[in-house]
Formats: sequence, structure tokens, C-alpha cells
Amino acid sequence: MSQTLFDAKYPHVGSNEPPDLHLTLANCVEGVGVGLVATEWAKALIAAPLQLVGAAEHVTPLVVLAVRGEIGVDGQRPTPGIIVQAGLMLVPPDGTGDVNVATCWYYTSNGRLAHSLRRWGIPAHHVPKLAFEYLPGQPRGTLSVEVPPPVEPPLALDGSVGQPNETISFVANWWASTANGIVKMTTTIPRAVVGEASLTLTTDPCSALGTLIGGPSLEFAVLQRFNTFAAARLELAKPIEINKEQSANTFANHPVNESVGIGWIRPNPVICARSRRNKP
Repeated sequence: MSQTLFDAKYPHVGSNEPPDLHLTLANCVEGVGVGLVATEWAKALIAAPLQLVGAAEHVTPLVVLAVRGEIGVDGQRPTPGIIVQAGLMLVPPDGTGDVNVATCWYYTSNGRLAHSLRRWGIPAHHVPKLAFEYLPGQPRGTLSVEVPPPVEPPLALDGSVGQPNETISFVANWWASTANGIVKMTTTIPRAVVGEASLTLTTDPCSALGTLIGGPSLEFAVLQRFNTFAAARLELAKPIEINKEQSANTFANHPVNESVGIGWIRPNPVICARSRRNKP
């Protein structure tokens, strides 16, 4: 769908106003993984008119990223911080961006950023004890990221990373369905240096994330990257109105809660039972 057609069908609320949130990132290191999860479960987390990539297939891509750097919110002095995001890859809703993702979980150590996002209905978790450790090495370094309990769902991202050696520019759109409409968060990275990685995602198998990935861990079969970039910016667009009847039906079937940003899925008792049996 073109930008013009999308804007006509889903007009912006307060479109004459500038974006409410301006975020800058500086001196960043980032781990990114893209794996495959069951489309059946993923659909429970998506609100119309957002559409999953491969919606008619048995599996669809899950994106997980963790970035550490200096975070500046709305012109405030940048401070060291961490952001961890997980979401489901989308067909581009407005035809923009190199990648489009529906936000399912968002964690940050920056309280101001979490508060700003939550004002727009995005359930960003402020997690002061987020951990991000990168140890450079030759020929490979190590990366370890942890979102600790009692945050739901807890997760960890661990593995080895190569030396970044390829320069790219990148635009990523992360979308979130809220009570006021669809919010678009656009991150623009003018220059990043990227390399390969070998990462594993782990979580509580009885959590919504565990249900989505089908167990306690997920290997990233589609893409794994370790990136560095000196600067990036994020802007949050005003909510886009969606069809009221369609939206009401979606949220009646998949109510928003604190654990999952868009919809809700119940823990799979089979996965939970299997995990408990396999514990040492």
C-alpha cells in the first residue's frame, strides 16, 4: 500500500502536529536476530490492519534486538542506556522502511523513554537492571543480554559475534497498536557497520514469549547480526486511526495487557510440562 493510500485510509490523529517523541542514540553496539515462530500463535498478537509477513505460511519471522549506547530523549542530555525489543515482521503498512515490525515487547533502562512511550499506550517496561555485556575478541567476541525476572516475559540473548566490516544505512519502522490507534516509531541509522553473529534467545517456556517460540529457546535461522553505529534518531508519529468496529473486534478477541504489547496468548501447558520434566 502506498503512503498516500495508507494515509487516506488511516488518517493521522493531529497530523498537523510534530512527532511527540524525539530520541537520539550515540556510540551504539547492537545484536539482532531474526528467527521463525508459529504463525498461528503470532496472529494472536497482531491487530488489524497490520499484516504479518508470510501470514498464509506455517511460520513467520520474529525479530529480537538489543542495543547499548547513549540515549537522549526530547533534547535531554544523553545518558548510557539499553533498549531491548521483540516483535513480528510485517508487510510494510505504508510502504516505507527497510524493515517493519509489530512491537510485542519493549524494555529499556531509560525511565524517561519508557514513560514517553507509555503515554502513547506502548507498554514499554522500565527495567533499571537490564544487562548488556559485550567483550571484544579476536577473531570473535561475546555478547550477553539479560532482561531479568520479575519482568514478564524475561529473556536473554547470548552468543558470539564477529567483527563488523560492512557499511550500510538503515531505516526500521516499529509499529504498535494502542487504544488511540496505531503508533509508528521510525529509527534512522545513517551509517552502521555490520557483522555476523551466532546468537540464541532464551526465555521462560511458560511465558507468552515461550509459547510463541515453542519452548525455552530459539535459534535465529533467518538472520543474525552484530552492528555498531555512531548515531541514530527515532521519531514517534502521532497515532493513526483505524476502523473503529474492526479495532473493537480485534481487541475484544485479543485484549492488550502488560506482558504483550499488542495482543495476548496463553502459556502452552504442553510446553510448560515438558520444560518442567526436563529441568535437572
